[in-house]
Amino acid sequence: MKKEDIAIIAGILLSLLIGALYIFSLQKSYSDLTVDILLVLLAVFSASATFYAYKIQKSRGDPYASRFLWMAVAEIIWLIAELVWAYYEFALNIVNPSLSLADFFWLIGYLPMAYSLYIIFVSISYHRRAAVLAVVSFLVLTALVFIFLTDSIFNTDQPPEVSLVNMAYVLEDALLVSLAIPLAVAFFSYSKSRSWMLLALALGVGAFGDVAFFYLTSLNSPDPNILSSFFYMLDYVWVGIAALIFCLESGPTIERGAGFP
Repeated sequence: MKKEDIAIIAGILLSLLIGALYIFSLQKSYSDLTVDILLVLLAVFSASATFYAYKIQKSRGDPYASRFLWMAVAEIIWLIAELVWAYYEFALNIVNPSLSLADFFWLIGYLPMAYSLYIIFVSISYHRRAAVLAVVSFLVLTALVFIFLTDSIFNTDQPPEVSLVNMAYVLEDALLVSLAIPLAVAFFSYSKSRSWMLLALALGVGAFGDVAFFYLTSLNSPDPNILSSFFYMLDYVWVGIAALIFCLESGPTIERGAGFP
């Protein structure tokens, strides 16, 4: 069995374990603490895995190794956001703060992740076709979210600045997923398709977590994170696994060989 296959199996088992721990934690009085600890640990894993991938690919002479550096920067910023969120909940005793410093770090983290995807984006052949698909995906995704979640995003019961932050999340989620979709398509028949498609799936799952949070918030759920936290956990795990699989699949890579149908 190849090392990358072992990594995929390990990722599946880890995802199942996280799901079991998450369900178990919901039954306990200390569920919030358990969930926050899991999120911090998985963010550490994702940041470490992406930085490791950068170091490995750089040592192999990969001309696009910096994509993993910017990915690691994004994951580190999101790790800081998780720590700040935990501080609000347990040090300040503010459960599910509607607007906090954590939101600042989460929103800022989208920028280096988008730049990482951009580096991958311009490295593929026929990236102009990919650009068309990315633009169309962005417009469609944004339209769908605003059509079905307008009340959740622009909740009249919340301050206007909260609605503005929610809208920023929607636009940035749509941007990341829109960049990831053509990458998954472009690498579909390429030797490293698994890593990029897993990355696209991870970003999609993270975006779905935000959608779940907005929706449950609009329903005045006492715990709008009950679903979204699990999706965020999977996001961290799959981004890290995707980076490791990329390193395991082969040595230095010049991705201009990757085509776009």
